[in-house]
Amino acid sequence: MINEPISMGRGKAKGLVHGQKTVTSAGTEEQLTTEKTNMIYIKALPTNTGDVYVGLNPVTSTTGYVLSKGEEIPIPYDASKIYIDVSVKGEGVCFIGWR
Repeated sequence: MINEPISMGRGKAKGLVHGQKTVTSAGTEEQLTTEKTNMIYIKALPTNTGDVYVGLNPVTSTTGYVLSKGEEIPIPYDASKIYIDVSVKGEGVCFIGWR
């Protein structure tokens, strides 16, 4: 994590948060990160062969926002409250955001 303030137009972010998250077992949601954010970009890994489902707890293949490989979504929300699930075990997302 970068702890230097970042200018975002309407103020300064307090730090950058980034990483990758894979889900061990398809059909079992996992928390994206424990890091709190104001904004997060979530991108399905380019190596995925199945879909990723993004949402609040509980998230499933029928309730989540679907991302196919390489697709991304910006979410102006706290990343620690976001969960992901996958259709193929071991697949996931990368993310970047700020506090």
